Amino acid sequence: GAAGPAVPSPRPASSAGQGAAAAAAAAAAAVDGRLVQAPGLRFPEVSVVFAAVEGAAQLSGHPALARSVHVAVHHMMLQLLRRFPGSYLIRAQAGELRYLAAFTTPTAAAAWCLTVQEASLYLPYPLELLGFPSFGVQLDVQGRLVFRGPRFKMGLAEGVPTCILPDHMGRADYHAGFVNRAARYADAAAHGGQVATDTALAASILQHWRSSSTNTTSTRRSSSSSSKLPGSSDATAAPAPAGAVEEAGP
Repeated sequence: GAAGPAVPSPRPASSAGQGAAAAAAAAAAAVDGRLVQAPGLRFPEVSVVFAAVEGAAQLSGHPALARSVHVAVHHMMLQLLRRFPGSYLIRAQAGELRYLAAFTTPTAAAAWCLTVQEASLYLPYPLELLGFPSFGVQLDVQGRLVFRGPRFKMGLAEGVPTCILPDHMGRADYHAGFVNRAARYADAAAHGGQVATDTALAASILQHWRSSSTNTTSTRRSSSSSSKLPGSSDATAAPAPAGAVEEAGP
């Protein structure tokens, strides 16, 4: 699986270094198999993503085909989670083609969502699957690939878990209202190929990406300027690539 749980231990409301973090972890108590918070301490914020395959019910009479889809999608998700330190696949429901993952930041969660949407277009699906209406190949007016195979409905939410409970597989499962909210976003708000979240969180993610893009551009400019030969002038410098200063998301 991917790296360890996104929330390995609780931490104080205001960080005071590694010593405080260790004390917070020591103060956590196990009650009926649950990891709960000690008074005055809180778990860190977690971002969760619910992902569901739109039209999965069409495969209910084709268990072998549904299983092949799950195996391909599950492997892809695990491989992509390795790119995001601290991420964790909480749940994978093969029969319903539903998945739940946790992340340390909402920007990592959103980046994973978009990467899954893109990467899923190129998985080696059985030809029989592509014959189903909800899983076929769809191109835009310019002939570019839009859909091929499963269309994922995704919901993203952030919050603080109230407890962490091992599931039947022994994997950490997070419980809180924001987890249910992510599921509602996926089931009631998103369509196949979409990621749904609340307006404030979406704005925060986009602002982070814009800031990262601006910082990257500034660093490249600084590096280019410092690498000039002594005596060289701006007039002899090579022009910047087109679009180098444009803001862009991932």
